[in-house]
Amino acid sequence: MKGYYYEEIVSIIDDLVDWKKIEVHNNYCSESDNMEDYVYHMSEFDDVMEGMTPWQVARAAFYGHRFCPVDDYFWFNSYGNLESEDFCPSVICVGDIAEYMIQKNDDLGLEEVRVVLDEMIEAKVK
Repeated sequence: MKGYYYEEIVSIIDDLVDWKKIEVHNNYCSESDNMEDYVYHMSEFDDVMEGMTPWQVARAAFYGHRFCPVDDYFWFNSYGNLESEDFCPSVICVGDIAEYMIQKNDDLGLEEVRVVLDEMIEAKVK
């Protein structure tokens, strides 16, 4: 599966600015029913944590080990604890997103990827 079209899509995603890459990642999470890997902007912190007790929030931040409230982005790790980074999070797996786009013929809102997917379909038809 990893060939020319895969590499083209990976390159397109890699070249995106951080906020756009996170938007594509979050669209991928929504579409693939994988909300555990969703990445939030720190400005959403209060809304995301709504319903949690102060103890639960403190525990999630403490045991996350990599959480800093002045970072730009945060997410929950596999244990449900908080982690954050000040740049495009390392939890984003561009290769998985590219594979999903090819398998599902889903551009996740990226026009550049739609062009590549259409080329791929056209090449298969010939």
